[in-house]
Amino acid sequence: MSKLSFSLIAILFFTACSDDNDFPAIPQLSVRSFTQISPDEVIWVIGFTDGDGDFGVRNDNDADNFILTIYSIEDGQAIEQPATPYRIPQIKDVPTDKGVEGEFRLRIDNLDLVRLSGIDSLYYRGYAIDRSGKQSNTVESPRFGI
Repeated sequence: MSKLSFSLIAILFFTACSDDNDFPAIPQLSVRSFTQISPDEVIWVIGFTDGDGDFGVRNDNDADNFILTIYSIEDGQAIEQPATPYRIPQIKDVPTDKGVEGEFRLRIDNLDLVRLSGIDSLYYRGYAIDRSGKQSNTVESPRFGI
C-alpha cells in the first residue's frame, strides 16, 4: 500500500465568509464527490468550512494537515492500513479573519499496484487539522472496486 502515490491537487473556489457566518471554529468537512476516472485513478473532492479561518498551511514549515487512512477489503473484512499525512495547501489571497469555505481535491492514482496485491475493493477515511490544532470531523469515501 505504501507504493500508492497521492497528490493534493489544489484548493479551489475559496470564498471569504461574511460577518454573519455561522461556521464553527472547528473545521467541518463534507464529501462533494468521489469519481473513479480510470481503473487506476480516483478523484475525491472534499468541501470544508472553518469559522476562524486558519484552514490550510501557512508556510512550508507547518505540519501536514490532512490524515488519510486506507481501508482494504479482503475476504469481506475491512483492514485498516497505516494512516498517511498530506498537506492542504495555503489559502492565498482570501481574507480569513471571518472564516473560509471551499474545497480541495485529492487525486489518488497507481491503483493498479493494489489490484495486483489481490485486494478487491477500498475506501478512504480522512480528517483535517487546522493551524491551531483543531481536528475536523472525519469523512469517508464510498467503497469502490479496483
